[in-house]
Amino acid sequence: MTHARIFVLSSLALGLAGRIHAQAVVFTAAQAAQGKTAYSQNCESCHGANLDDGQFGPPLKGQAFNRQWGGKPADAVFTYMSTRMPPGNAGSLGNPAYAGILAYLVQSNGGRAGTLALSTDTKLLAAMLMPGTAV
Repeated sequence: MTHARIFVLSSLALGLAGRIHAQAVVFTAAQAAQGKTAYSQNCESCHGANLDDGQFGPPLKGQAFNRQWGGKPADAVFTYMSTRMPPGNAGSLGNPAYAGILAYLVQSNGGRAGTLALSTDTKLLAAMLMPGTAV
């Protein structure tokens, strides 16, 4: 292969690698299970045991959740949770716990677990879309 061809192919590969395409949120079943535990301990008292039956917090599944977050980048939800929740102690759970809770929310809203863990890197989360569409 000539140097010109190698350069062109390398340039194409770098150009494609630099583009991030939106994809579904990836997470593992174990991560969602850990998120369910963290949710039960830290979120359930406001949002409810079923994610949509809380006395103080908005629903975290179903139409109301989809209106707010459906089809939006996952980094928006992650950042909201990690900077505002729980009330009075925002950010206290640590990024791995927030990622687990997010995985649990995604699973509860129709997302399917896979083999890759959900990242806490907001740049990677920005390329992942929450399940559903705004209604």
